[in-house]
Amino acid sequence: MASNARRFRASFLAAVLAIAASASGLASPASADTMNQRNAAQIVADMGTGWNLGNRLESTLDRTPNETA
Repeated sequence: MASNARRFRASFLAAVLAIAASASGLASPASADTMNQRNAAQIVADMGTGWNLGNRLESTLDRTPNETA
């Protein structure tokens, strides 16, 4: 019984991975033409504010919240 469940689980996972891999080919490629027509200031303005996860994780490792590495 356990081997049947394991075989079913492996088959199900293989099917899910196959569907996910085939769906990735349906995405339309991005056009690089629009990026070349803007300068650096326009690109930065479009980015907006963000959150640097790397610095946040580094600052919490040593319990010093006022210092980011």
